[in-house]
Amino acid sequence: MILDNPIYIGQIRYDVHQDWSRRLGKGTNKEPILIPGHHEAIIDEQLWAKVRSLRDAKKSRPSRIFAGEYLLTGLMRCPQCGATMVASRTKNRLKGGQVNVRRYYVCGAFRSKGASVCKSNGVNADKVETHVLNKLREVVLKPKVLKDTSEHQACRASATRSPSPTRRSGRLWCGSITCSARPT
Repeated sequence: MILDNPIYIGQIRYDVHQDWSRRLGKGTNKEPILIPGHHEAIIDEQLWAKVRSLRDAKKSRPSRIFAGEYLLTGLMRCPQCGATMVASRTKNRLKGGQVNVRRYYVCGAFRSKGASVCKSNGVNADKVETHVLNKLREVVLKPKVLKDTSEHQACRASATRSPSPTRRSGRLWCGSITCSARPT
């Protein structure tokens, strides 16, 4: 590449590869020897240095593309390949100059490896998060679920106070017949 080769600015580079037995790029010297050549420079040295510094500045990754919480990141799976769904967003500028931001969950394999691996399978984040939270409210606020949860907590509390609670599959269990939180 022109930006990596100092021959274009009238210099010759020596001692680039320190160990030829290693694979390509592994034995590269970070600071090779540069000497003026007997040929005429094609590119001005100041311009070459300026363009290289601009390129190096663009190489660094941005700290974070966007801030914000995506409630279901890592919990949802792609229906096609099974990869986790990850956060994504799009920005559109409206006629009035306002910026419209749409949040999505997309297939992580598609996001990182492209269309050859999977499809986007994008889902509107606001809609799916609202749906999941509404379903959780429905389940949690059912009288039976509230009763079972409180019984389970009481059962666990008594099991931890008793001298010999039974431990099954990593959970404490008192062994009570009325406890609905039996170990799996």
